[in-house]
This record gives sequence, C-alpha cells and structure tokens, in this order.
Amino acid sequence: MSKMLRFLGKYSHWLLLALVSASLLVSFFSGNYDSPSLIFGIIGVGGIGYLVYRIEVDKKRKN
Repeated sequence: MSKMLRFLGKYSHWLLLALVSASLLVSFFSGNYDSPSLIFGIIGVGGIGYLVYRIEVDKKRKN
C-alpha cells in the first residue's frame, strides 16, 4: 500500500493532466460539444499543463 501512495504522491499531477486531457479529447471526438466548453477545456488543460511544468521545475531545483 505504501508503494501505491508514494507513486500517487510522486505522479499525481501527471495523472491529473492525463485525465483532464482524455476527458477533453473524448468530448471533442464525440461531437457533442459547444464552443465555450471546448475553449474552457483547452484553457483548463493549459493551466494544468503549466502547473505540471512548475511542479517539475521545483522538483529539479530541490535535487
């Protein structure tokens, strides 16, 4: 159990980015989307992408 918690603690930001990106792609390819939802989805993926970038930069500075 502790290995799983360490894995989630270390890679949770990447998992979040993958889930949000996958949900955006599924909604995009299903054909049932509005323009505002697509725009806000892209903004959300961009924001989470920036968050992942900052977390990785901070990890490298620590080491």
